[in-house]
Amino acid sequence: MKLDSSRPVAGLRRLAILAIASLIGSVLVVTGASTATAATSLTETEPNSSVSRANAVPLGATVAGSSLTTTYYDDDYYAFDVPKAGRATISLTFPSGLGTGTAYYVNVLDQNGTVLYQVPVKAGDWNGAALKSLATYLPAGRFYIGVSGRDSYASWGKTYKLSMTVTATRAEAEPNRSTASANVVPLGATVAGSSLTTTYYDDDYYAFDVPKAGRATISLTFPSGLGTGTAYYVNVLDQNGTVLYQVPVKAGDWNGAALKSLATYLPAGRFYIGVSGRDSYASWGKTYKLSMTVTATRAEAEPNRSTASANVVPLGATVAGSSLTTTYYDDDYYAFDVPKAGRATISLTFPSGLGTGTAYYVNVLDQNGTVLYQVPVKAGDWNGAQLRSQAITLPAGRTYLLVSGRDSYSTWGKTYKLSMALKLTATPTPTISGTTKVGKTLTAKAGTWAPSGVALHYRWKRNGASITGAVKSTYRLTASDAGKKITVTVTGTKTGYKTVAKTSAARSVVK
Repeated sequence: MKLDSSRPVAGLRRLAILAIASLIGSVLVVTGASTATAATSLTETEPNSSVSRANAVPLGATVAGSSLTTTYYDDDYYAFDVPKAGRATISLTFPSGLGTGTAYYVNVLDQNGTVLYQVPVKAGDWNGAALKSLATYLPAGRFYIGVSGRDSYASWGKTYKLSMTVTATRAEAEPNRSTASANVVPLGATVAGSSLTTTYYDDDYYAFDVPKAGRATISLTFPSGLGTGTAYYVNVLDQNGTVLYQVPVKAGDWNGAALKSLATYLPAGRFYIGVSGRDSYASWGKTYKLSMTVTATRAEAEPNRSTASANVVPLGATVAGSSLTTTYYDDDYYAFDVPKAGRATISLTFPSGLGTGTAYYVNVLDQNGTVLYQVPVKAGDWNGAQLRSQAITLPAGRTYLLVSGRDSYSTWGKTYKLSMALKLTATPTPTISGTTKVGKTLTAKAGTWAPSGVALHYRWKRNGASITGAVKSTYRLTASDAGKKITVTVTGTKTGYKTVAKTSAARSVVK
């Protein structure tokens, strides 16, 4: 009988193929698991003791490392690429139970290697909460985190885990510690920042471009519950770096209302807002949000603290300003050009309800700076009537008005409105001629107003109420006028002069 050896060999081959396939499958499974682990868990690669040797870490990924090297200190650098500006949240965790001393120093550096933030991390902050709570803001670009340890720290040789995420927003870009490096912010936009840097103080500067003069409203908000002490100092500077306004902001003013209520006036141009904090303030490391808007109007332009820097205002025009500056007093000078000698009226109005004490001192000076008149204005004279009643005679030429206030006055930081106008020299009372009977035409006799060039405007009234459309020097009586009293008001206007309105005696219309 012939032996058939093909069957056993075929069976062995099938078993071998199955075994190899099973082994390959096992290898693939192991390899896949290893790849997945590598994608989510990164490990420090020494040497990484400088930004040029920094380990690249994706945002949101966690890298494990340790302070351990051949010397008594170890600086580990990690590189993160930030696609959009925003708030960075940095997490550094390590084992607990290492005491209360320093565990690490964490530095945040920009692409040039400039240290933007430096934070000492205590051993008691092992869970990372303290570091994550600090408001670290970054623009787009590459940044480095340096984790620095010493062999004298209890964390030496222990594993730490580091990660960073960034929440996109319009954010402060450090370093911005001068007007030259100020962050540019559009009017109406809000920028987020914090007082946090490598030293015990942090000055953050922001640039705003103002297209037209007006009142600036500055909003600075931050977390509540920070006590009652100073939170920040806010400075407003002009394009030359001169400080125009300086305001201490208390922690209790967290909602921004107190700062927004202050009347800060700016002309057109570039201005800077400096937000200054200290590590002794409870606001250190906390987020603040800053914005500025400007409502256009003819406004005071600081500095105007002398006749040489006086703001020029046309006669008859109104300028808005405030007693508010870097010192405890504020002298605001305004220049008016008087074409002819004559009498003038001054109007100064401001908010009511500010008590009864002194509000301002108003001085009138001639072109040489000699004081001609000085009038104290009380807070109760808010409507300007008392000052307008003063008889003031001015020579021809340039005249200055000085509005002087103090931080001890209730008007400090409040808006005032100032104007000066010459008085018309002749303002006769008009009369009415004609028969006062329905269907008849009445004529207003305005008289001669002076000086020449006064424009006259007419308004006829029935029982004291204006008659619609009756704005000419003549008026034809209608049935609605029967039995009523008719008057005419003549208003005289001239550029640079106070407007005056005069009303005639009433005429009764026959029923």
